[in-house]
Amino acid sequence: MNPRISLGDLVARLESADHTIAYFNKPLPEPLLDGLRLLAGRRGRGSLDLVVEQIDDVAYLKKLNFAGASVYNGVGLPRETLVIVDRNQGYWLAADTDAAGGPPVAANDAPDLYIKLLWRRFGLAVSYEGELKEIHPASGFFRVGLAEEQDLWCRFSEPRSDGLAPLGTRVQVFGWIKWNSQIMEVLEIATLG
Repeated sequence: MNPRISLGDLVARLESADHTIAYFNKPLPEPLLDGLRLLAGRRGRGSLDLVVEQIDDVAYLKKLNFAGASVYNGVGLPRETLVIVDRNQGYWLAADTDAAGGPPVAANDAPDLYIKLLWRRFGLAVSYEGELKEIHPASGFFRVGLAEEQDLWCRFSEPRSDGLAPLGTRVQVFGWIKWNSQIMEVLEIATLG
C-alpha cells in the first residue's frame, strides 16, 4: 500500500518545490490551492501547471489563471486529482479530500505519470484585450484586433442568443487557445469602458 501524507504536509512540500503540476476534474481544496498560489508567486510563471477537465465555472478558471498558473484544458484525465511535485513525487487526492478529509496517497509511479499525462493537454487558458473588428453572426465567428496589428479570431464555446457589442468596442475575452487551431474558444467576453 502506498503511504499517505496529510494535506498540510503536501502543501508544506510545495514550499520548497521548483515545479508542480495538478490534474483535476473538480475544484481543488482551498488549502492546496493557497499553497499552489504561493509556489507560483515565489517561483514565477512556468512553475505551476494546472490541467483541468470538465470545469465550466469561468470565475474559478479565471481565478486559477490570474493566480500565476498556466491553466490547460485537459482531456482523458484521471478521475481523482493528481498532484506531481518536481516531476518525481506524486500524490492522489481521494474524491472526498478537503481540509478535514482523507489524506493524499503517494503515487509510486509519478515520473511515468508525468510523462504519460503531458499529452493530455489540449489548450491553454488566456485573456486578451482588444477591439471588435468583424462579426459574422451566421458562423458565430468574430475578430478582435489586438496590439501591433495582430488579430484574434474567436468563437464562443457555447451558442449565445445575445449579440455582441458594436464594432469598435473594446473588449476583454477569456477562454481557450486550442492546439492546432488559430481560433480562440471564448468562455467569457466583457466590454471595457
